[in-house]
Amino acid sequence: MTLEDIKDYLAKKAGSIKKKDDTEHKKRTGPLKMLPAFMITILSDVINFLTTGLGLSIKSAGITPAPFGTAIVTSVGMLGIKNGTAPHNILSKVPVMVTVNSIEKKPVVIENKIEIRDVMIVNTVVDHRYVDGGRAFKLNKLFCDIIENA
Repeated sequence: MTLEDIKDYLAKKAGSIKKKDDTEHKKRTGPLKMLPAFMITILSDVINFLTTGLGLSIKSAGITPAPFGTAIVTSVGMLGIKNGTAPHNILSKVPVMVTVNSIEKKPVVIENKIEIRDVMIVNTVVDHRYVDGGRAFKLNKLFCDIIENA
């Protein structure tokens, strides 16, 4: 799968979620709309314990075990935040937190010319108990190279 394929897939998926016609997203989130917010928090904690703490899967919900957690991606850009970082949540046992900030127009040097381009800061926090810092640095560099040159 090429970077272009990944970009197209994500754009299509995001577009269908925004249009509210993504059947997979509806299937996973539909029942949650009937629950009050505090119940969603409790349900999230129980699922986290079952998948992260006990390594169980919940096949009916399409949830697989995550003994070392996953990555949490949060968008603070929609709040107008230009350079925010999400706090690391030790209880979730998630080794990587990614914060997507707002897009700003800034001057950028492109082929020795200054052009105004859209620029966005993406911050990451890595828990060194789960991820080796050197490998996290290499992954971050690869991620930046892919995004900056896409």
